[in-house]
Amino acid sequence: MSVRTEIQNNLETRGGIISELDKECRIVRLRIPGGIITPEQLIAVGKAAKKIGIDTVHLTIRQTIEIPHVPFGKIPGLLRDLEKQEVFLGAEYEEVVNITACPGTERCRFSIIDTRNILLQLDKNHHGRNMPIRIRIAISSCPNGCTSERASEIGITGLRTPIRNEGLCTGCGTCAHTCKEKAIIMVNGRLHLDEALCVNCGMCIDSCPFHIINAGGATWCREGSLLWWIRKKRL
Repeated sequence: MSVRTEIQNNLETRGGIISELDKECRIVRLRIPGGIITPEQLIAVGKAAKKIGIDTVHLTIRQTIEIPHVPFGKIPGLLRDLEKQEVFLGAEYEEVVNITACPGTERCRFSIIDTRNILLQLDKNHHGRNMPIRIRIAISSCPNGCTSERASEIGITGLRTPIRNEGLCTGCGTCAHTCKEKAIIMVNGRLHLDEALCVNCGMCIDSCPFHIINAGGATWCREGSLLWWIRKKRL
């Protein structure tokens, strides 16, 4: 076995090394959980790519970065330069790939759960883990679903359940006007909640001018195409 073949075999077993049209080159996908990267790391990615003659990189829909058209022999040096700034190789094949998440309680006014803490725990414990198929995990802090978690194999959605206090309700209708799902209607000045339509976004809780709709506490549910398939097949 030639040295090049041995290097190739070792690299091809690492999920972040992806074949492309040019058989002499590879795409190098990085591990950037939730797309969170420091300015120093971002500069390091640019410098490492430039060093091997790559003028552009690709920001992917999985909140990570790919460096395309990397000549095979330059991959080891590229990875060494990136690892100096704690930027590591990602995953692609039958394994858990880069985990995506929305900003969560750190920035978003609609957020319900701390997505960043969940993200970092999942990345630490599961990124790159060998699986029967490629597994995408996405986390959304509320039912708005900005990370399209329901289209992933495993999705996590933040929820907040409204608890009505009809004895104190003034019947102003603000919550009904706010509800995008039309799950709340006012009948004879009384609030009626259709639980089948309610998505537990919690917007009615925040909208109440008298603060008399209580929250049942922030929680989350697991969704996604893989879990739907498992339930459908009764596995």
